[in-house]
Amino acid sequence: MNKIAIAVSEDGQTAHFGHCYQFVVYSVEEGKITNKETILNPEHQRGFLPKFLYDHGIRTVIASNLGAMALQILNGLKMEVVFGVNGNEDDVMANYLAGTLKANPEACNHHEHHHHDHDHDHHHHDHDHHHGDHKKHHHES
Repeated sequence: MNKIAIAVSEDGQTAHFGHCYQFVVYSVEEGKITNKETILNPEHQRGFLPKFLYDHGIRTVIASNLGAMALQILNGLKMEVVFGVNGNEDDVMANYLAGTLKANPEACNHHEHHHHDHDHDHHHHDHDHHHGDHKKHHHES
């Protein structure tokens, strides 16, 4: 059995891994969904979520976006990570099972850099500032 978690907003659309409202967890056996449950996103703690989901038996994570540290930890746990995905939870899952899920991780990387100022207030507490070079522009006199 494989357990797949999709990070979603309250209205069931894919969301950012660390900022989602909840995870919809699908249990899959032989290509068929055998169970669907939800796990509320616990209060955010840096680096906590990947292990939390792993301990729930989840081995695949699908999200619209995620921070570099989360990706690193998920990869370290040998979990499959699919990001750059947008859509409704059930549609995303159906496409994943059919092998037709469209993921665009490049878009996420551009999102983090080009829209940095736009998103900064919302995301600054959670990213590990791999794009923190923006802050080093102090002029020495």
